[in-house]
Amino acid sequence: MKSSPGSLLISLGALVLSYAGIRVGCLPDPFAGAGIPLEIVFNELLAKNQGPAYAACRMFPNKNSQPGQPRITGHVLFKQLDPKSGVEGYFNLQGFPSSSIKHPMHVHELGSVWDSCESTGKHYNPFNTNHPNHPGDFNNFEVTGGKIVKRLTGLKVTLFGINSILSRGVVLHNGVDDLGQGGDSGSLQDGNSGRPIACCVIRVNLIVKHMHLLLEIYPFAD
Repeated sequence: MKSSPGSLLISLGALVLSYAGIRVGCLPDPFAGAGIPLEIVFNELLAKNQGPAYAACRMFPNKNSQPGQPRITGHVLFKQLDPKSGVEGYFNLQGFPSSSIKHPMHVHELGSVWDSCESTGKHYNPFNTNHPNHPGDFNNFEVTGGKIVKRLTGLKVTLFGINSILSRGVVLHNGVDDLGQGGDSGSLQDGNSGRPIACCVIRVNLIVKHMHLLLEIYPFAD
């Protein structure tokens, strides 16, 4: 019995989703003896190959979440055609209560989430600027039907070079980003966005190059 094109597409999409959070560090590492993280190796290869580059970040609830906080899961995907092009971001998160209106997301400097999302440190700020001008300040996302489903283009982050966001964290906060207009130091640091409620680590992901399959099944809003 032959499978229909639709069923094959759904199967491939499910495969993409199931692997979108794969950690490069889980693969056999021939460079382990030299103490070279795989992300650095892949980043060097990407730089020589000039793209395209794909990355994925599988979102999990914060281990230090307060009682009553929502259990947010999902995926954040990135695509960059070459070092000079803009980055596309695809955000698909679920688990928000019906009362949620918007939540902010940002890139943080560290890709350490084993203890809690707080271990990701501050906003990634390689150019020493104020919020909301950090390259990974994605700011507020609208929540609809308990989900964030969004596609962004022209992001200021990069997957190439010394300022790559590979191996850094993406953090979802429980407040609303004041976009640097709060009139205090916290506003210029992180927009007074509140506590982390979910986070993930950005990893090189070769499977995400089939992102077009995922987009046909789970279309993202512009």
